[in-house]
Amino acid sequence: MSVSTQAFDECVKISTVTCPGHLSATRVFGSSPLTNVNVAAGSGYVCDYAFADCETLLSVEIPGGVTNIGAYVLRSSPNLRSLHLPDGLIEISDCAFYGAGIEVINLPSSLQKIGRSAFLNCRNLRHVSIPCGVKAIQEYAFGGCEKLEEVIVPCSV
Repeated sequence: MSVSTQAFDECVKISTVTCPGHLSATRVFGSSPLTNVNVAAGSGYVCDYAFADCETLLSVEIPGGVTNIGAYVLRSSPNLRSLHLPDGLIEISDCAFYGAGIEVINLPSSLQKIGRSAFLNCRNLRHVSIPCGVKAIQEYAFGGCEKLEEVIVPCSV
C-alpha cells in the first residue's frame, strides 16, 4: 500500500489512528487533531514527520518491532503525555520529539543512539534515565528541557 505525503494532513475529524510505522511518506497525519496513535507491531520504522504538529495528541503507543524513530515524528505535540517506546528500539533520530509535552521518558535498554535535538524543548520533561547500551547522545539532545530535574547517565556514554 502506498500513502503519499500529507495524505491526511489537516483532516479535522480524525482522533485515533492505527497504522503501520513504515509509511514511506512524510507528514502523513501532520496537523490533524489526533489524540491517540497506535503503530502496528513489526513496523520497523516510524517515518519522518509522521505525526508532526498534531497539537492535540495525548498518547502514542509504539510496539515491539520498531527499531528506529524517524526525525520530527512527534514535533510540536505539546499535549503529549503518554509515550511508550518498545524494547528493541535502537535509534531515536534527530528532533524526533522536539517540543513534545512528555514529562517522563522511559528509554528501552536496547537503545544505542539519541539523535541531535531529539528531545529539544520538551519543556515538561522532568526525568530521564539513559540505558547502559546507549553509545551516543548527540548535541542538544535534551536542550531546552527547562523542568529537567534528574538525569541518569551510564558509564557507556
